[in-house]
Order: sequence, then C-alpha cells, then structure tokens
Amino acid sequence: MFEHLREKQGLIYSLSNNLTLSHNFGMMDTVISLRPNKLRKILKSLIEISAKLKNEHYSEEFLQKEKMRFIKKRF
Repeated sequence: MFEHLREKQGLIYSLSNNLTLSHNFGMMDTVISLRPNKLRKILKSLIEISAKLKNEHYSEEFLQKEKMRFIKKRF
C-alpha cells in the first residue's frame, strides 16, 4: 500500500497500518499523512487496492513470506 501510494503515485507523506485478528474477524486500520487536496485520489486508490487484495489469489509461498515479515515487524 505504501509503495503504491507513496513511491509510485507520490500521493502521501507517510502511512501506517495496524492489523487486529480474532478467530472470527479481522480489522486493518490505516493512518495516512497527506495533503487535503489529494484526498479523493487517495481514497480512490485505497478502494482499488482493497478490491485487489480481496479478489487476488496469492501463493502459499507469498503468504508465508508476508506472514513472517509481519511477525518480525511486530516482535
């Protein structure tokens, strides 16, 4: 998400995510530093990114790699 919004599009200053997982739900909070005039474009990009995450199928290898990266980041 950061790579897409900051590096590719230059829309944001910073981004942080917090992931909350439970046995029956998951929630991701996102905090973004931005210029107010970029808000509409950023929201459009976030909707596109969310749809892609929901609809794409990821390999088990990719998921394990991301899981390990997430765990290392948290602890």
